[in-house]
Amino acid sequence: MLRRLTLALALCLAAGSARAEAESPNVPAQQTKPAKKKLGRVPFRVVKLLPETSQALVYDQDRRAHVLVSAGDSLAGFSVIQVEDDHLIVARDGREVVLVADPRAPQPVAGSAPDVVDPYGALPAPAPTIDPYAPTAPPALGKHGLAPIDPYADLAPREVLAPASQRESLRGTGVVDPYAAPRSSEPVVVAAPEKAKPLEATPAPGSPSAPEAIRGEVLTVSRRELESALADFSRLGKDIGFTRLPRGVKLGTVASTSYFWKLGLRGGDIVTAIDGKPLRTLDDAASAYARLGSAQKLAVDVERGNARGTLRFALK
Repeated sequence: MLRRLTLALALCLAAGSARAEAESPNVPAQQTKPAKKKLGRVPFRVVKLLPETSQALVYDQDRRAHVLVSAGDSLAGFSVIQVEDDHLIVARDGREVVLVADPRAPQPVAGSAPDVVDPYGALPAPAPTIDPYAPTAPPALGKHGLAPIDPYADLAPREVLAPASQRESLRGTGVVDPYAAPRSSEPVVVAAPEKAKPLEATPAPGSPSAPEAIRGEVLTVSRRELESALADFSRLGKDIGFTRLPRGVKLGTVASTSYFWKLGLRGGDIVTAIDGKPLRTLDDAASAYARLGSAQKLAVDVERGNARGTLRFALK
């Protein structure tokens, strides 16, 4: 009897559980949120922020060049959202990234002339991507800890000393080349030296061959035309040919038909300062270019030969 009661109780509990599962509402499975798309690698680094002009100087690792950007520009698939005093905000695929000036980014130094690329210009031919911040790998060593030797490389000459007894017997005598041709007994004819060429006189000031005098009057120029001529730094460097000097920037060939000839610049001029501020580094050039947007006047200090002067402009 007890066994029958236990079996009946178990059947009732099983039926109640099945009825509860049938009457319970269907609960939808928990939906997983789609993973956010990764931004991936940011292929540029901030070199310097220019808050006074809302611009930033960044280094593009893929193009290996410096680029001057402002809010609204696009660079390497990222959109420049905002330039602040101490950081730069860029965005891609609806996600924003805050970048600060990176001390590891290549800094323009005196004696070097890195290209500043116009972000709206044509892209150069693709080059192999090189990370300038990657550590330099040491040379691979062989089994015994020595660098491998190329068996096909040119052999460097090796100096071999004669025995000590032979070196002592030759002390105080001249070294004779055993493979040299035998000397002739004929007398050697020596030509008389040519007459020395006289030194050319330095042309006097005002003569046709003297350097052109630096213009002194104020020249009125269009601000738009000047900014357009200075916008493409890469092309400007190739056309004129800059040479970095400790005291400024030396200009190469300036064609008589170019816009800079009309401004009064000549080939060989050394531009030492703009508006009284020295011009030695890429930062100096970027700051001078940024000031053109609001400047009413412009003064360029120039050295030409032994003369110094200032080219003055009124911007309209």
